Order: sequence, then structure tokens, then C-alpha cells
Amino acid sequence: MLKHTAALRLWRLVYLPPNLLAQKDNIKFERIQVVQGLRLGAILSLQQDSQGFMWFGIVGEKQRAQGDIFSDAVNLANRIEGLSKLYGVSIVISEQTLSRLKDAEQYQRRFLGKVQVKGKEDSVSVFEIYDGDSEQVIEQKLKTKSDFEEGLSLYFDKKFAEAATPFNKVLEVNPGDKTAKLYLERSAQFMVQGVPDDWEGVEAVETK
Repeated sequence: MLKHTAALRLWRLVYLPPNLLAQKDNIKFERIQVVQGLRLGAILSLQQDSQGFMWFGIVGEKQRAQGDIFSDAVNLANRIEGLSKLYGVSIVISEQTLSRLKDAEQYQRRFLGKVQVKGKEDSVSVFEIYDGDSEQVIEQKLKTKSDFEEGLSLYFDKKFAEAATPFNKVLEVNPGDKTAKLYLERSAQFMVQGVPDDWEGVEAVETK
């Protein structure tokens, strides 16, 4: 923590429904105040609510200042973005984001699982959007979607031996499906090691 005090110029983005956010004239910013003598540690402790409010501004002094964002929604988005490496996919979005998409049914998607990010009590359902994949991969994922979903259902029911069969079927059609491979490996691991009674298949995300 820095020893010197900091001045904070802060604005709040007032939450609006997605249809209004598309209209630039309806985006409102509320100037809060300039605070003198606010320590950096206090600034970083600002909390946001679940609607995705964002706080941003300039933190520091004349000799040393930087722009920064304080938002629970931004933190969650950062961690969800990192899941693309875990699942081996291009685009990962939360269930909340999916529900706010206009004409969400037009996108090719599949459920990936539930994750719990560091510092949050509730888990978040995440989905893959694969419209940006090659035509061949899209075709393979559509062809194996029912087997993939069956495998996930059995996996979350702790029926790991049975889950291996549909995941193997997915990989026979699409050997490059890293998500199916991940769940197949997890199923084999849990068949040997077992899982706690309260296990729900939630992936803990500790890093961004």
C-alpha cells in the first residue's frame, strides 16, 4: 500500500437496460466528488452491486496518476475471459450476458459448466459461443451437441463412468474438442479419486 494520500476523481455509470445503452444520448455519467486524503487501500475497497455498475476515474496525485476501473462486473468478466484457455474455446460468456443478448437464439452455443470466481459466493453458469469457429468445427459441434450435453448431465450427476461414453463419442467426431477432452479426463480422475458428498461440479477460478 502506498504511504502517501491520493486524490480521486470518480464518476459513476448509471445502470440502464441494454436497449437504452445502445442509444448514446441515454448514457448518463454522474460526477460524485473529488476526495482529498483518500488512501489507495480505501479506493480499492469500493464495492459494486450485482447489476454491473462501473466506477472509474483518475487515481493518484499530480506527479503520479493513472486511470482505473472499480467494478465487480469487470472483475468477473476478466475471470470469465480466462476460462477460454481452460475450455479451449474462443468465446465464453456468462448466463447473465446470454440472457441480455438480442435474439440470443441466433447464436450457436453450448453450456460449458458452472464456475465460482475468487471472492464470490454464488456460482456462475458459462456458455461457449462458437459462431466464429470454422464451418467444419461448427458442423462437428452441432453434430455432437446431444452427446456433449448427455455427457455433462451424467458428469454433474456423479456418474463418471457413464459420462465417459458420450464424451468419447464427441471426440471420435471432433478430436480437437478440448472441452470434451477436459471432462473426459476429469471423469477418469474422479472415478479413481472420488468426490465429496457436497460436490456439484463447480469449477473454482482463482486467477484471471
